[in-house]
Amino acid sequence: MSKKFKIEQANSSHFSTIRSIWNPIIRETLWTFNDKEKSIEDIETMILERNNQGHSSIVGINDGKVVGFASYGQFRSGTGYRKTMEHTVIIDKNLRGCGLGRCLVAELEKDAKNKGVHFLIAGVSESNSAGVSFHESIGFEKLCILPNIGFKFGKFLSLILMQKKLTK
Repeated sequence: MSKKFKIEQANSSHFSTIRSIWNPIIRETLWTFNDKEKSIEDIETMILERNNQGHSSIVGINDGKVVGFASYGQFRSGTGYRKTMEHTVIIDKNLRGCGLGRCLVAELEKDAKNKGVHFLIAGVSESNSAGVSFHESIGFEKLCILPNIGFKFGKFLSLILMQKKLTK
């Protein structure tokens, strides 16, 4: 595969492939605390809700195939959080480390900044050292560790909250 990525808005033709990238992460890793695999309907609902709220959901395409997905939504409900978003980024296991994550997050940051978002938040499992390093390399700073707040595969897991300021 070449490493030239096309970024476009996620649509219904992408939902099945997004699911096929996301579900092995849910099934096999401690990177997400969720142990329920995503259905196509789950992905469709999330993307449509975020789109209706004016947030972005995008895919990275390589050689005509979806190989990554990124999206953001409001960090917490309530109007006081309308300037702080949390993002999700998932990359096909065969293309991690090739720059697609950087491209996707940069596109989300640009979109969010244009919409007046002040901060972007990343919630990264402490078990995902590559995810922590990735976020640090693109300018996210660790805020705190929430110890043992997740539970998966019979063990408690800690969450690292990371933040990047988008506006001055």
